[in-house]
Amino acid sequence: MTAVRKRMGAVLVALIFALLAVLPASADTAQYKTYTYDSLGQERFSPHAYLPATQIWLNGTDAGALVGPSDVVAAPDGAIYIADTGNNRVVVLHADYTLRGVITQVDDVNGLLPDVIVEGEDGESENLGPMLGLNAPEGVFVTANGLLYIADTGNGRILVCDTQGQLIKEIGAPVSSALPEDFIFAPTALAVDEFGRLYVISKNMNMGVITLTEQGVFDGFIGVQRVVPDLMALFWRRFQTEEQIARTTQFVPTEYNNISIDADGFLYVTTNTIDQWPQYSALLSRSSAGDYAPIRRLNASGDDILRRTGTYPPAGDLVIDGAPSSIVDAAAGPSGIYTMLDVRKSRFFTYDEKGNLLYIFGGTPMEGAASEQLVSLTYQGNRMLCLDKTSGGIMVYEPTPYGLAIQNALQLYRERRYTQASEAWAALSEQNNNLDIAQKNLGNIAYQNGDYAEAMKHYRIVGDLQSYSNAFAESRKEWVNSWFLLIPLAIVAIVMVLRLAILAGGRSVAAVDAGTKKNNIGRQLLFSFRTLMHPFSAYDEIKRSGRVGVGAATCLLGAALLAVISRQLFTGFHFAGGEPGLHIFEALATIVLPLLLFCVSNWCFSTLTDGKGRFSDIYVTCCVSLLPLILTLPMAAILSNMLTLDETGIYQFITAIGMIWFVFSLFCGILVTHDYGFGKTVLTLVLTLLGMVIILFLTILFLNLISQIIGFIRNLGVEISAR
Repeated sequence: MTAVRKRMGAVLVALIFALLAVLPASADTAQYKTYTYDSLGQERFSPHAYLPATQIWLNGTDAGALVGPSDVVAAPDGAIYIADTGNNRVVVLHADYTLRGVITQVDDVNGLLPDVIVEGEDGESENLGPMLGLNAPEGVFVTANGLLYIADTGNGRILVCDTQGQLIKEIGAPVSSALPEDFIFAPTALAVDEFGRLYVISKNMNMGVITLTEQGVFDGFIGVQRVVPDLMALFWRRFQTEEQIARTTQFVPTEYNNISIDADGFLYVTTNTIDQWPQYSALLSRSSAGDYAPIRRLNASGDDILRRTGTYPPAGDLVIDGAPSSIVDAAAGPSGIYTMLDVRKSRFFTYDEKGNLLYIFGGTPMEGAASEQLVSLTYQGNRMLCLDKTSGGIMVYEPTPYGLAIQNALQLYRERRYTQASEAWAALSEQNNNLDIAQKNLGNIAYQNGDYAEAMKHYRIVGDLQSYSNAFAESRKEWVNSWFLLIPLAIVAIVMVLRLAILAGGRSVAAVDAGTKKNNIGRQLLFSFRTLMHPFSAYDEIKRSGRVGVGAATCLLGAALLAVISRQLFTGFHFAGGEPGLHIFEALATIVLPLLLFCVSNWCFSTLTDGKGRFSDIYVTCCVSLLPLILTLPMAAILSNMLTLDETGIYQFITAIGMIWFVFSLFCGILVTHDYGFGKTVLTLVLTLLGMVIILFLTILFLNLISQIIGFIRNLGVEISAR
């Protein structure tokens, strides 16, 4: 028995040590979280799409450490080119990250570079020969046919050479009257399309991307960031002197900081010099405009064609810590995806070609990095490489099976292989139920297949209102075609029932007028409908003859509350902006609280302006005036389930009619109740609204004071009990 216990103890100890050995290893695999955002802006967990695979350090190699590198790019053959700015060179790595070579100067075997002539202080000229060496290069680019373009920033030129560094051509500063007189050409990033056209970003250039022909001739600017001036600032500028205006911020376009090109020849340009808070505001408001966008996708004409049809536009993190995201680079990846680099949080935001967020990851410090400043990223096939300017290292990220599954599903969808794509997205949805793009694309596939009910189900899950509305429109067509003959009959039946109800109500009210029937609550409610068409005479009878009492008025207030609740519960999903739900306190704050505040405030001010109405008269008048809302709110809620977002005008028209009718009815009731003229009624209503604000403010102040007193008493009790 003792031997058995010893063996069991040994096995238990071995299991504990094995567990301790496994846990740190799994923690080191990814020191960051991967997440997305749902349609409500809530952060949601996501499986890792990319994991750190290796880190590239050139310390100890023949090349030596990188110093302040600025750009990294992967060539079509997988080779890696690094603009090692601090060392005035370009470092080339093989696809397996071993050193291939270092370019510190170009090989001008054909004598293409002109001699550099400088004048000394004594007035004599000195020939320095051709300028072969690189000077703080900040950008590199490699074409499909193997041409290496180097943004030789310090020398103010672009060098075109083969991958061995043999010079093919030099492109100097562009010449054009469109350029500012003080323009200094200092290229920092560049891209080249399949026709050899150059797209260049230069320091201190806010006129957009410089375009050059294959021969280096200036061809113009594209993609200038449109300026959206602050209206308040524009107003104050009218009263400023020229010196004050010169000291204030000028309304000039922003500068781009990086550029890349995708397989279709479209440019991705990024900027982090736009106003960060308007950028963040545009993100939260789900703006599809590019006015404050940190990333744009440009065609050859410079038009921004970036699709921002996702729940939130591509602009970085929704949750900020001190400041919004600062986007410094973007890279196009496989299957139409692209990734943005946020230098502020060292995070990567990956989207599909429609602007749907796929996943966010990053924030992992590199081993041996004193501080981290990620400045550039590139895709090497499925892998992603990110350059750290401070430490001079490169982090290599490898896609996980989950990340590859997303790429595969996107590719199947792009190729319109909808059956396979549907299976792929369904599998991903099971793996990650927070992946909104899976539900959205399942909805898109169902829509393509004509299964509109299924499409609406998926769109509803992710809160895609416009797509839901589009699917609903198609579903409605099918429903109308199926019940086309019964619709006119139903309309006629409803009209006849309403007509009979109106006649019966009219006879009942007339019986009260004739004195043959008692004026009970039911007939009081029927009489209140007269205010809809004959407000002055009806309110006069209510005041003088008591045709509507406090009980009936309270019933109308309850009906108005139910009308608001019905709007909450039964408004169509696409009009409600999400799933309808009961919010009783919101309903009370919408109807009951404002009405009671109005009654109290109006009674207070009417006593000062010789109003004839009592508090009960004001209460009854306010409740009766709610009738237009009682009728139109449920009607609008019902219609919202029959309309599409393209028909929003009808919905808004009905709600506007109800509100205008309510205001008019209230105005007439107050005028008659207090026996005012037109002007005095307007004045009293304005004072009433002001009084409502004052009462609300004093109430909040009083409640806050009570809360402080209760807190003081509680603390005093704790102090006494402690002693």
